[in-house]
Amino acid sequence: MKRVVSVLLAVFVLLGLLCVPVSAEGEDISSAFTDEIFLAVVYRLLGKEPGDIIMAEECTGLYMFFLDEKGIESLAGIEYFTSLIFLDCRGNNLTSLDLSLNINLMTLDCAENKLSELILPSGSNFNWLFCDSNNLRDLDVSNNPGLEILSCPFNNLSVLDVSKNPDLKWLYCAFNNLKKLDLSHNKNLKVLSCVGNSFESKFSIKGLFSLQLSNFYFYPQNSFGYLVLRYVFFGWLWMKEYKTN
Repeated sequence: MKRVVSVLLAVFVLLGLLCVPVSAEGEDISSAFTDEIFLAVVYRLLGKEPGDIIMAEECTGLYMFFLDEKGIESLAGIEYFTSLIFLDCRGNNLTSLDLSLNINLMTLDCAENKLSELILPSGSNFNWLFCDSNNLRDLDVSNNPGLEILSCPFNNLSVLDVSKNPDLKWLYCAFNNLKKLDLSHNKNLKVLSCVGNSFESKFSIKGLFSLQLSNFYFYPQNSFGYLVLRYVFFGWLWMKEYKTN
């Protein structure tokens, strides 16, 4: 009887293996990289010449990408870098970014793009997110319980749900369209900047008064403090632009 059971178990295991999706190893993925600038970076990092074939298994050994301000419009193909833990793609021309398959990612800086869609990897590995100055109307961080820093100012967010982020320590959500914010589940929060939103008062921020914040910046959009801060900020931008031209 035991022998029959052993044989059946072996058959089930074999059938299970046959049902698993085929590994990407040995697959030519060169055509997955649709952006020439990003493709050139990948060739350089892999020690290849332009036009060489890129195999999927060659991408698993890269852990960090520094792609800031390169004029990249698409990161198609990034999904094959499954060992990636750090991605800096700030200051490009990205309109969407899907990192759902980069499950080991810990830090992402995708600020100053044109993103209207951002899909994050799920899991507790993901800790730091900087997505400032984009066109985001939605931001889902509900599958990232280990998130510690969230910086998303200068977007078009009308809702921000951080109830599933108990480890959150720094939250920068200034200059959006938020009318209310629930921080009752964020007992570890230390720094909060939410200036320039549509809050009627501090009472629009649930759980605020139970937090022991070390730094707190709050001005509703209709306040004098908000107007002063806004003019100071854009004055600084103008000076920066003036001095570099």
